[in-house]
Amino acid sequence: KTFLSIDEDLIRKKILDKNPCLINLSFDKKLPDKIVLKIEERIPAFLIRQTKITQSLSLKYIEATSSSDSAKFVSITDLIKDSTPSGNFIVDKTGFVFSDQEKTDLPELKVFYDDLKIGSNFNLGQIQKIEEILEQVKKLEIQMGSLNLTGDSLIIDGVPKLIFSLKKDTSSQVASLQLILEKAKMNLVG
Repeated sequence: KTFLSIDEDLIRKKILDKNPCLINLSFDKKLPDKIVLKIEERIPAFLIRQTKITQSLSLKYIEATSSSDSAKFVSITDLIKDSTPSGNFIVDKTGFVFSDQEKTDLPELKVFYDDLKIGSNFNLGQIQKIEEILEQVKKLEIQMGSLNLTGDSLIIDGVPKLIFSLKKDTSSQVASLQLILEKAKMNLVG
């Protein structure tokens, strides 16, 4: 074959299939005999710590309401009775799982199921919702610890411990949290 008849689509597919950390690959032919590859790498968003549940979870919480009078502080004790780590994966902002290497400078999210593997997709809606929640919680200057995803709930182990529903509106949950925190401050002062 000649230089000009290279099947770029086939080469692109083979390289991307063997290197899931790449999101795109393009070719730039430089005559007479050079090809320059332009590579676009995936940007890591979360380190997913996949955990296999070996016992049932005991999760007790009360959701925040729009009224701070009826809201109660979240108390989570013994969330995980017994669980076994089963793998670490890095996902990008689209939820694509592209690496099984540990990267410590990423937010860590513990998940409780077994079907993640390189090349699979983590729930994009959940990734976007978690990023939105974390952005809002950071604005409140709340100390955050570990992040745990159980079903459709994000549990932030910090001071205070928080539970957010990934199915509900983030803004209203954060507004309820602000009311709760303000009421707690008033109760401490008064």
